Amino acid sequence: MAEFSAYMRNVRSSDTVALRHLTAGFGWEGIREDGAVVDVGGSTGDAAIALVEAFPHLKLVVQDLPANVDNGRKMLDSSPKKASLAARITFQGHDFMEKQPVQDADVHLLRTVLHDWTDAQAAKIVRNLVDAMKNRPSSKLLIMDTCFPSPGRYLCLLSVSSGSEI
Repeated sequence: MAEFSAYMRNVRSSDTVALRHLTAGFGWEGIREDGAVVDVGGSTGDAAIALVEAFPHLKLVVQDLPANVDNGRKMLDSSPKKASLAARITFQGHDFMEKQPVQDADVHLLRTVLHDWTDAQAAKIVRNLVDAMKNRPSSKLLIMDTCFPSPGRYLCLLSVSSGSEI
């Protein structure tokens, strides 16, 4: 899991999926004070850290498999920025193939997740999130991923409102 996390940090450092696209490509400033963003499949929290540093009014929940979130907690605990980040970032073990436990988020973020799954599996992941958005009509599903046919060459940023049909 540590090797996979390191690999994903390397992949995510490429220009096409750089965190600057995430921070600049969506209207984060429009999210309410202490607005909740769930980084689904968020690994060890690199995107969450970038978002909290750029938009300190947000609170992030990083969800991933338990081993990954344990590594994320350890990385955050050893960070010199721990004091400022720990109040805004929490880690939660979660399998995104299961029902989404956070039902009141302002944004559910899927960053470089869906390209790894079949269409049917990707649809299930998205449906789980859309179901969680039903109680908060203003919530958004933000998808940032590579687009085919040229993986790694194009970046897609898609925002889905809770009333949208999948």
